Amino acid sequence: MEGKACLNVVSVIKDEDYPEKFVNLETLEKEMIFKKYNKTIGPSWQGQKVVVRPEKIGIMSIHSAVAKYPGIRTLQLEPQKVVVRHLRSTKYRIFGSDWHKKADENGNLPVIQNTPLPQKFSESLHKAIVRRVLHVYDRIPVNCSLIPKELQKMLNHPDPFKEMWPRF
Repeated sequence: MEGKACLNVVSVIKDEDYPEKFVNLETLEKEMIFKKYNKTIGPSWQGQKVVVRPEKIGIMSIHSAVAKYPGIRTLQLEPQKVVVRHLRSTKYRIFGSDWHKKADENGNLPVIQNTPLPQKFSESLHKAIVRRVLHVYDRIPVNCSLIPKELQKMLNHPDPFKEMWPRF
């Protein structure tokens, strides 16, 4: 029985900052991570990611299961079928910001490719992001002092100036 699945990592070069807050849909379109960042290196087993069944793992470290219960196997997933797109910043890094320009142990420089997500998946992801962002930000602001007192009592929420927590 499998308890851990290992996945190759495609490092996505993130060389800019995100906007601090939502401005408008036009800005959101330009800033969608999966559209903006497509320069990649990999796939690689270095820094692999794992999906685990916690009840089958004894001890977990950052990138792998250190100890599995007896009889539990590890499944190595094929990079042609599945990879993790891991955004790696080139700014604000403790161990240097030029990780994507350094040669490996054999002296080979990383090969940087342009690897966008498949078109159909990108379209679905785009729609889902826009729908979610509008759900959060496209709201009519309500002045709480205008909510009728009876409705406030019905909702069983206390007046925050008198009592912090509701009693249920």
